[in-house]
Amino acid sequence: MEGEGCLELSLGCLPQVVRGSRREGLAFPLILQVLDSTEGRRWAVQGPGARAGSYTTRKIITVSDGFYSKVDCFWLEGNHTLELYSIIKVHNIDFDHQYERGRDLPRIAGMILDFALVRRGSEIGYFSGKPVKLRDRDNGRGAETHLLQDSLSQKLWKQVKEERFCDVTFTFPSAPGPPRQTVKAQKNALIANSPVFEAQFEGGFSDASTGCVPIEDTQPKYMRGLLQFIFTRFLPLLSLRQAFEMLYLARKYLIPDLESYTKNFILNNKQTAAGVTDVFLFLEMNVKACDDDVRQFAWAQLRSKANVFIRQPRFLDIDFATLESLLSEPSLNCQEWELASAVRRWVVANEMQVRCSEEGEEEGEVCTHQLVEALRWEAMPLREVALASGWTEFQLMKSDPSFLADMVQYWNLSVTRMPRCQLSQQ
Repeated sequence: MEGEGCLELSLGCLPQVVRGSRREGLAFPLILQVLDSTEGRRWAVQGPGARAGSYTTRKIITVSDGFYSKVDCFWLEGNHTLELYSIIKVHNIDFDHQYERGRDLPRIAGMILDFALVRRGSEIGYFSGKPVKLRDRDNGRGAETHLLQDSLSQKLWKQVKEERFCDVTFTFPSAPGPPRQTVKAQKNALIANSPVFEAQFEGGFSDASTGCVPIEDTQPKYMRGLLQFIFTRFLPLLSLRQAFEMLYLARKYLIPDLESYTKNFILNNKQTAAGVTDVFLFLEMNVKACDDDVRQFAWAQLRSKANVFIRQPRFLDIDFATLESLLSEPSLNCQEWELASAVRRWVVANEMQVRCSEEGEEEGEVCTHQLVEALRWEAMPLREVALASGWTEFQLMKSDPSFLADMVQYWNLSVTRMPRCQLSQQ
């Protein structure tokens, strides 16, 4: 299976697919991404020479070649089902089969007879790039002009892949896998696309002057992906982890186009956990890239669906600082009792021991009372407060003997007890 940073879509092949006069230039296999899948009915004659026939149901898929997308491009032979965003390797297409469709429906280019699944759509979660919709009536001059503009970059990228005319070698001392892995590149292309590379190669750095540059903070496959984007302005993103790694490299080397490209993939990704965006995965992966837009997106999701997230198993794996930040949020969409119960589960799962601040804390230690104090007890019914005060994980009565009495007094004086999301609006 093609790995991250090694896969290339068949860039710009769809104009040739939909135009019969140009199909002799197609190079199989075609690597395409599935953007949509619909049901279609096809008239099939039953048996050789028979006049009678029937309609059969087939899948019709919309695909992207990276640069373009084509609605209702191919029929699928057989009863195959492809997940959205799946990447396929097409080995054979029947372009001669005739399909009768309504006048207002898109024309189908052919039937895919043989293909292999490269990566499932559920593992990807979104499509790469911003493919332009290619329509049958306007697939000529505009597409050809676009391809001509990219022909030089494609040739240069081919040189780099074949390690020809390269004058810099990147090594990866800390990368897992076989030792002495290297990635070769052309300095001129790097300098033209990144001010960081420009400063490195033209600023007299010792490692750059030797033509051998060690990189400690990424892997060869991601560096190859960076080069592929620099030359083609396209990179198939096969996972969130790859997208976050490429976002880190885009920010490190100050390549705005790649930063925008990867953030578009990340912020629109459809991978979910329990029916909601997997924000814990986003927060975990964003530690390295440290991108504000991603962080704000994740926290907005977390605030709006806190009642779902705190029940997920991954909630128990978040670190102390993230949990404390969550409890400090003023407008979480959940009841305070739900939060208190979630904190209790987290304390048990992480084998935290309550330590009073008076006892002092060694460097690196944390106190569960920091979490307890962040809870808004005034938003909880007194019965639930009394129940929580007896939890041994919190030891509220031991650390604050007057806690329950104070809450009873507050209860008697208070008229309303509202959820946190409503309290924050007062």
